[in-house]
Amino acid sequence: MILFAPSSRTVLGTVWIGTDGGGVNILRTNSKPFVHVAVQSDKPNGLSDNFIKSLFEDSRGRLWIGTGGAGLDCYERNQDSWKHFRHSSLAGSIASDYVTALLEDTARVLWIGTDHGLNRLDPTTDRWKTILFEEPPHSSSSKNFVTAIRRCTDTSLWIGTRNGFYLLRTRTFTATWFPSNASTAAFGRIHSLYQDGGGILWVAAENAGLIRFDRLHNQWTQFRHRGGDQFSLAHNNVRTICEYPAGTLWLGTDIGLEKFAIAAGRFAHYGEQDGLPNPYVYSILADDASCLWISTNKGLSRFDIKTARFRNFEKGDGLQANEFNSGAAWKNDKR
Repeated sequence: MILFAPSSRTVLGTVWIGTDGGGVNILRTNSKPFVHVAVQSDKPNGLSDNFIKSLFEDSRGRLWIGTGGAGLDCYERNQDSWKHFRHSSLAGSIASDYVTALLEDTARVLWIGTDHGLNRLDPTTDRWKTILFEEPPHSSSSKNFVTAIRRCTDTSLWIGTRNGFYLLRTRTFTATWFPSNASTAAFGRIHSLYQDGGGILWVAAENAGLIRFDRLHNQWTQFRHRGGDQFSLAHNNVRTICEYPAGTLWLGTDIGLEKFAIAAGRFAHYGEQDGLPNPYVYSILADDASCLWISTNKGLSRFDIKTARFRNFEKGDGLQANEFNSGAAWKNDKR
């Protein structure tokens, strides 16, 4: 499940929702909710596949859609036209048709994560470059299966994989790997990466709780569930990270929604007893009306931060199904 909030260039009150097998839903938050976009046999030049893994709107207003087996689609809304990129045995193509993550850097270069490495697409030349990370000896989990991409600086990116994460320098294509035995914070598969305004990297890794990395001082802090402590993290499998407003992190776990007040170092938990439709939270996106949009195993939920109330959407509201699966959330903060 992927939640996507467009920038001010798109229709006000619109959220794009990618699914695992159901195509793309378009949610208009100020009207009757959902429009469903899916593969249509009579329109071969449309969406390539209903298995959606990633969504991104670039600085030109183009919507990029990563699929789980049919490559990368680019939709030009102004022209209502589609471009498709598929893996080829010839040089100069996307590394794989399984596209897991998307990000545009400050130079308007598009970075594409796949299950067979990282791609760089130069928009001025439409030329592709594949970056493969060196595998550690006796590795049982691929470092070239990219799971997340986040901007670090204008010339560097954080790259999450199934075996730790990298700091990639985009001018030299050199990378530093943060392996599972680095520091006291053990992590393997990266679910989500988020860098806050102070330059602190927050890491969600499989069954590793929430990890804080201060790169400037090389300091690691790990937040885990502690039995008997009501202010600790409720569950150690954190799937997604969203900051809203500044200083507050919202986390999706296997047993609900977590609010983390960074300054206080305290967690608060929201679950089914509070109105969440299902405990499995996969993606979180904050809109501009102090609401969170949350994907679960039982539909989509809108959480009003001011009132702490949930409004839930299911198949009857126009969703393609009630169950969603793991993915990523992204919001364009340019205004």
